[in-house]
Amino acid sequence: MNNKNGLIEEIKSFLKNEDCSYDKDQLINEECVKGIQEIKDIALDEIGVEYDGKSIMVLEDFTDRVFDNVIQMVCNVLDSYKEK
Repeated sequence: MNNKNGLIEEIKSFLKNEDCSYDKDQLINEECVKGIQEIKDIALDEIGVEYDGKSIMVLEDFTDRVFDNVIQMVCNVLDSYKEK
């Protein structure tokens, strides 16, 4: 593996938090409440996501899924820069 591909793999590993480089739950929670005073003191697992009057899931599960999807999309872009 060349240096560029190795660096890409290191970045992907960090983003996917494979080595517990950061507290994913804390990061998501802090970013979700930035600028939203109404939920500042409420845990994300205490807030529901609803559609058409029906409960879908709690906000914590929703944000976790969105976060994972965004990380996967970024990793896919990084993979496109790998040398073959």
